[in-house]
Amino acid sequence: MSDKDRTVFIYHFALVFTLWMVPFATTLVLHPSMERYDDLLISNNEQISSIIVQIKHSLDTKDSFRAFVLIFSNNIKGCAINIFSGVLFAIGTIFNVIINGFITADMLANAHRLGMPVQKIISTTLPHSFELFGFWLSGAIGFYLAWRMSLFVFKGQYMDKNVLKTILVLTSVVVFIILLAAYVEAYISINELTIG
Repeated sequence: MSDKDRTVFIYHFALVFTLWMVPFATTLVLHPSMERYDDLLISNNEQISSIIVQIKHSLDTKDSFRAFVLIFSNNIKGCAINIFSGVLFAIGTIFNVIINGFITADMLANAHRLGMPVQKIISTTLPHSFELFGFWLSGAIGFYLAWRMSLFVFKGQYMDKNVLKTILVLTSVVVFIILLAAYVEAYISINELTIG
């Protein structure tokens, strides 16, 4: 990766982090005032609720492996959307990152609203929270790919082997992070909920 590519990639990572953090922080701050709009809250989305119900059922039946697979497949789908949307000039990446920021904050705020103390939320989510780095990294890959695609479309610059190799290596890092985080979530973080 050239110095210019590295600088652009770091810029893309910072952009993804910001696109995620703004809706995350906004939702956490405004969540209590949104209770009267319960039907608009992201956590009431049927698809999200279905995944949560499936994971909860797996954990209730002591099937941690099934929970691990569900968590991993759900999280890797979000990362895949981020990366592959780069081919479409990162339009899907932008929406996916923003929506994920909303969803994450909404889930945490709802856990607190339902009576879980902040300390418990932190101790339960902190062990696997490094999955966010994998998600943000996948978004940066999507933006980087979009940037490289725009260089090809508008300036005729082809992606050389080094660019493709960089994208593959970074994508492998994302898969490893998401895999490890799903394992920690299914086998360690969830136990934090049942212990305390």
